[in-house]
Amino acid sequence: MDIWFSAIGDFGFPAAISFYLLHRVERKLDTLNASVHELKFQETEAKRAGSSSYYLQPVEEENDWYQ
Repeated sequence: MDIWFSAIGDFGFPAAISFYLLHRVERKLDTLNASVHELKFQETEAKRAGSSSYYLQPVEEENDWYQ
């Protein structure tokens, strides 16, 4: 927490908020990147298994409230 207070004192409040938001966005981008890699891996595995349709199919739910 002392790091944030010294950053505010040295760079100003807007810069400190910008660094904080960039840090949060970085974590979300890392999660998104991992998800894309996992999806690519699943697609490759489906192709190897001989699936004729390796794209994700929509899941049918019992309660389609949006209809």
